[in-house]
Amino acid sequence: MKIDTRAIRERAKKITAMLNSTVIIPRWGWYSPNFFYFAGMDIDHSIAVLHKDGGITIVSNRLNEELAKECYKGIADVLVYDKKTTAKQILKNICGNGKCVLDASSIPYGAYRRLFSRGMRPASKELLSAREAKDKHEIEVMRQAKCKAASILKKIAREGVIGKSEEMLKSEILVEIAKLGCTEAFGAIVANSLNARFPHYTTAGKHRIRDYVLIDMGVNLKHYNSDITRCIGDLGGMHKTYEALQHASLEVADVAVAGKEISEFARETDAIIKKNGLAAFPHGIGHGIGLEVHEFPHFHTKSRDTLKENSVITIEPGQYGKSGGLRYENMYVIGKKGAKLL
Repeated sequence: MKIDTRAIRERAKKITAMLNSTVIIPRWGWYSPNFFYFAGMDIDHSIAVLHKDGGITIVSNRLNEELAKECYKGIADVLVYDKKTTAKQILKNICGNGKCVLDASSIPYGAYRRLFSRGMRPASKELLSAREAKDKHEIEVMRQAKCKAASILKKIAREGVIGKSEEMLKSEILVEIAKLGCTEAFGAIVANSLNARFPHYTTAGKHRIRDYVLIDMGVNLKHYNSDITRCIGDLGGMHKTYEALQHASLEVADVAVAGKEISEFARETDAIIKKNGLAAFPHGIGHGIGLEVHEFPHFHTKSRDTLKENSVITIEPGQYGKSGGLRYENMYVIGKKGAKLL
């Protein structure tokens, strides 16, 4: 695997300068978005150590020794732990008597307690914040992921949904994702008009599509995610409400200006929903997306953060009643004059 040396060194310098400390990011038996972002690849049972000068040390086990040394040749130092020399001993030698910062977001609680008790302070929020603004490569990969998801929904709409069951459509989605060489970003929501009244209806069953279906899905491409929602089929008398959701989405995008306080953006969003004749709904207007489906920024009126240029977000207004539900979701890139469709 080719590693973007320039990107990971710049990221290491930026985060270590921000935290004024060596940064330790574990990747145990499960995937860590922070490890992938700062180390440039995914390699299990390893630890990335980011140094203030932009240098990187990878601490890995014997199982991954050859892979790590090959991938990081000329890029990072690779140290190997085993029964004789433990990872904790290696980290102690690297950090010395200085205080280190630990990403505690993806390690077992017991390991966290052992490391934290040695003077390492947690800084998961800072690492998430560092990933918020995307570079050109990240945006392009996410654009491709979004286009692939959209192409699947277009194919489903073209072939028709009436008479099919929710589980049939979900299976079709999984097949199409595999054909595109991707994986699911998350478990797709496939709900007939009645079940669509539940915003997170996750149990696609044998219920048939009599009029329309709500599909909320995304693909994961090169570790980056997409997330879009469409209502497909005969909307009947709900067509105007669906158009209002689409219109509201565009208005929300227009006020998603880089540098704006999120609390102000959230208040403006509420006003836009009301102006379009829509009722309040039981979920946020959207969320940040990237290496995780839900990441920074988080939209709420009490936030003290600001919108960052080049962060990628979803905008997903919805309407839910006793007889059914609707939601429309797209992905946008935040810019200086508003958010643009990805």
